[in-house]
Parts: sequence; structure tokens; C-alpha cells
Amino acid sequence: MIRIAFLISALLAFCSLANAQQSSDQESHAVYLVVSWHGEGNGFPNTPDAAYSCGFDKSLYTLKKAGMINVYLIKGTDPRFSIVSLRVDNDVYGEYHVDKIEDQKASMYAENLTKQTIYFTVFVRDNVNGQIIECDPQEDNDPQL
Repeated sequence: MIRIAFLISALLAFCSLANAQQSSDQESHAVYLVVSWHGEGNGFPNTPDAAYSCGFDKSLYTLKKAGMINVYLIKGTDPRFSIVSLRVDNDVYGEYHVDKIEDQKASMYAENLTKQTIYFTVFVRDNVNGQIIECDPQEDNDPQL
């Protein structure tokens, strides 16, 4: 019994160390998004009724390691907007996995095993009229192999 308890204790310590090393090899990226309603015909062309604009804090995000990508609506975003979905548009190797969708935040995990450029779309709902707005930044995978 003592031997089994010792082995279990050693195994738990090893797993804890392995998880700590794995998490230090990962990155966490924050992506900030703002969505605005400008009125019909006053927003960006090619948006629903040209009434909306959306913008990110960067036009290109680069991942060097595997990790979480967290997309946040910035605090100044009108509360009429909420994130409803997230889609990776060209992940041919299946390296991106949507983790969680919340009202003001969406998360996905990026394995970052293959050098490739990824486009992802954040779907935002205008809670006043139900319109869905598609916002899409670019993600550049550059694994350090």
C-alpha cells in the first residue's frame, strides 16, 4: 500500500510538472474588436445596409507558439452588440478549435504546427435588430520548429 501511494504521488508530481512545462510553451493572444452602427448607408460598404463598421486593434496577428486566441469586444463597444460565433475560414490542417463563446468574448485554441495564414471570422449580433455582422482579421502561423 505504501508503495502504491508513493507511485501515485510521484505520478501526480510528474503530471503537474509536465503541465507546467506545457503551459509555459504556450502563448495567449488577446485580439480586440470594436463594432459600430452608423445608420443605413453610413457604414463600411459591403456590410448589411452599409450601416456598420468593425475594426481590430491590428490587421495581422502572428503566433509563434501554440495557445489560446481570445477575442474581446472592447469596453467602448455599444452594449447592443454581442459575439455569437467564431469560424476559422481556411484551416486545412484542423489546427484551430473554438473553445468558448460568451457575450463579449470568444476563445479558440491554435495548435500552430503548420506555417500558414489563417483567416477567421467573428460573428457579432446587433441585439437591437438581430442583424449579424461578420468581422474578419488575419492570423499568421509561424511555428518555431
